[in-house]
Amino acid sequence: MNWRIILAFLVAPALGPLAAQLFSGFTEPGRIDQMLMLGTSYVMALLTGMPLHEYLQRKGWVRLTHYVIAGAILGAMPGVALSMSAEWFPRSAALNPIFSTVSMGAPTAAAFWFIGLYSRERGGTSGSDAT
Repeated sequence: MNWRIILAFLVAPALGPLAAQLFSGFTEPGRIDQMLMLGTSYVMALLTGMPLHEYLQRKGWVRLTHYVIAGAILGAMPGVALSMSAEWFPRSAALNPIFSTVSMGAPTAAAFWFIGLYSRERGGTSGSDAT
């Protein structure tokens, strides 16, 4: 694993919670839900993102679209679990947590790709993490 991949794992998971804080207008700095989101982002990056990155590399799926789709699917998992597990959750709003978690997973994966894999000299992809 090279320094760009390590940097991508350090920076990309923080971008979703940071964007949520920016869109909330910093009206309530230090809100507990956004702090939990930041911690959860790093845990998910380590537990699922690292194996997913290795899998995509082994398969040769190294394009931006591959990572964005994989990030969206990975990001949807907590939302699907939340909407299926909570009996108190209104069924008319069952897709809300899925959309909100996908909206974090896909951009995070894109940021990871741009930080860790983008290479201008190879037409946009590095092909491997040994650059």
